[in-house]
Amino acid sequence: MDCAELWISPNYCIQMPTVISSVPTAEGFVIGSDGRSRGPDSEVISDEVQKIFPINKPGIRLAYGIFGTAKFGTETNNILFDFETEIPLAIERMGKLRNWWEFLSSLAKSLTESLDTQRAEYGNELDPERGTTITMGGFYGRFQKLGHITFNYKEQHTEGEPHNYPPGFSFPWGSIKLFDLLNEGDQRLAKFAQPSRVGLNTLRDGIERVRKDILMHYDPEARKLDEAVCLGIGGLVQIATVTFADGFRWVSGFEPPK
Repeated sequence: MDCAELWISPNYCIQMPTVISSVPTAEGFVIGSDGRSRGPDSEVISDEVQKIFPINKPGIRLAYGIFGTAKFGTETNNILFDFETEIPLAIERMGKLRNWWEFLSSLAKSLTESLDTQRAEYGNELDPERGTTITMGGFYGRFQKLGHITFNYKEQHTEGEPHNYPPGFSFPWGSIKLFDLLNEGDQRLAKFAQPSRVGLNTLRDGIERVRKDILMHYDPEARKLDEAVCLGIGGLVQIATVTFADGFRWVSGFEPPK
């Protein structure tokens, strides 16, 4: 068991005004997201934002999703820190690590230090109510691993906290209310119920579970059940897989915008 491994209920969900779902299967890892981004006044900026990204390196075949605040700057065209750019740079700096927990912990530390360097140099104050989360899974070495890192913005520093999942467990990010109703067998959401997210064997079933997790938040009747959260969800559905043999691959028909 890796250090700091969490026990997570298979029906667990974390509330977010976006939806990212990931599941481990016997054949590999599946992750997907919506494509909506909103501004500070909740206005829709884009419905084609890429939130899922690959890491394909020797011994490391992963996919990760970013949500919350992904870029920081003094102006729209003056980006000081971009998680999409900084994550692969941090991984290069870290070098080879013994296990998944060390990888997650080192990644959290490296990104936190890089962001705080920028914050100190430019006096960049970040909204403490708007954190950032990186959810990540795939193959570290020969073993399938999952986890996430949360970043919270204090007045003068950033706190990055890694979380390691036990084998076979994952959870979606989205509307807690919708996922609770789904898990309780609410008939209004019956068409999104199968396959179960527990004990998935094939990539095909994993893709279908992730697809339904996302599209449940798009359904006009389901959206009425949690309008506040679902307003932030929509746009282009993106889904990818990670296998030990092939690494990261986009699912046909669910690629990000070119």
